[in-house]
Amino acid sequence: MISNAKESLGLLGKNVAQTYYRKTPFRCCLADVVAVAALSDIGDADTVTIINEDGDTVGVATFGSDIAAGAKATFVLDATNGGYIFEANESYTVVVSQLDAETDRVFVDIEWDIHAISHL
Repeated sequence: MISNAKESLGLLGKNVAQTYYRKTPFRCCLADVVAVAALSDIGDADTVTIINEDGDTVGVATFGSDIAAGAKATFVLDATNGGYIFEANESYTVVVSQLDAETDRVFVDIEWDIHAISHL
């Protein structure tokens, strides 16, 4: 039985904050965000934030400081809105904080719980 589906967003980010608008593939809950630094030292405490169409933060992946290429961010569901159920084809926003250099990027994959079960 399939429990989760992954959506690869590829390489995201720049030396200014970047906002990406997406739609959910089906009714689901956010299960995980995997963000990996493509280069070393992209900045300190950079984040990848998932925001629902109501403007509420659902989850945040945060990098540490002085990271190496390949370092993975730590993902945390929001204590209030982390159990949000997205309806099929609902808009959501991915915000990547300002990275240090024009060429800095992070790989981002989103994991959706297709049973729409809260992970809080």
